[in-house]
Amino acid sequence: VEIELLEQGMSRLEEGILAGELELGVSLLPVSDVFASQPVCDDPLMALLWAEHPLSDRERLHLAALAPSPFILFEHGFALNPRIETACLARGFSPQVSARSSQMDFIVALVASGMGVALVPRIMTEERSLAPVRAVLVDEVDLRWRAALVWRRGAHLSPAARAWLELTREAFGPSGKGRA
Repeated sequence: VEIELLEQGMSRLEEGILAGELELGVSLLPVSDVFASQPVCDDPLMALLWAEHPLSDRERLHLAALAPSPFILFEHGFALNPRIETACLARGFSPQVSARSSQMDFIVALVASGMGVALVPRIMTEERSLAPVRAVLVDEVDLRWRAALVWRRGAHLSPAARAWLELTREAFGPSGKGRA
């Protein structure tokens, strides 16, 4: 069994699945009807704030509180970006983007330097040293990271891909709520 992991934006992964280059990918829900999916994670977003940010002492905050801050987003093609931008617009502001990166460690370093705030899934903040950056819960029910394994609907999956799906169902349950 060979597992090849590729880190790319959701758009590129979905293209690879549709082209038959990839069997499975991780995408954010909801997905197009051309894909079948198995939820694996439903996580809140965390705001990464530099130590002197005026909101860094909070345990939780609403997205609108971040309106005056510059934002650090993931690279173009990452599905979380349009969701953040849409959520900001729904709250009456357009995020001012100061930087973009696909590398979590670089995003943390940019936040630590005071270049902006970043919104990332809680799972990306666990078991990772963020100091001096502070992770604060973004208390918004419509802005969560709902990830799923996806594959082309009706595609023949290899035994290894089917086994991987079965492992995710065992670990996360059919709805992806297995994580606390």
